[in-house]
Amino acid sequence: MEIVIEELNEKNLEKAPEFHSFPYRCCYCLYWEKPELFMSESRARKQKLLDTKREVVRNLRRELGNCGMLAFVGEKAVAYAFYARTEDLPGLLSYEGVVPDKKALFVACLYIPDIEFRGQGIADRLLERVKDHARESGYRALETIARRSNIESPSGPVEFYEKRGFSVVQDHGEFPLMRLDLD
Repeated sequence: MEIVIEELNEKNLEKAPEFHSFPYRCCYCLYWEKPELFMSESRARKQKLLDTKREVVRNLRRELGNCGMLAFVGEKAVAYAFYARTEDLPGLLSYEGVVPDKKALFVACLYIPDIEFRGQGIADRLLERVKDHARESGYRALETIARRSNIESPSGPVEFYEKRGFSVVQDHGEFPLMRLDLD
């Protein structure tokens, strides 16, 4: 299986993977970037969500150089990674007591919605690219909020990150803050 990884941009964003619950595609999800819009927008307002996500991606690319990746098998996008500075993700404020390091790049999403593509090394390849970008941009660590009980969480399960060297730095029950130092 040939896997092609592309940097996320406002043009390929619409190709982001689909999944079976709201918001149905990664390109409509504004959970981290604009939580008030994510929680209030009707499912029928997908175009507004997509336009807003494009704007977010365009602005982050201008400031960070890159903010995400898509992995393709053939023409199908099968995985999505999204990351940014903590100050670009006001949704972090909804996690009471979680205080991410502003000097770390925050991995908001690392998701493979279709089970058939999990366990193929795709997430590892995406994570390696995120780590490379973080190092090149001067970050000394990656952080994320993982989930303990639901492997379907777009941010990813705790076990995935632990196997890749992340450790829990703030334990908040279901949603621990995890960190990987990039020495």
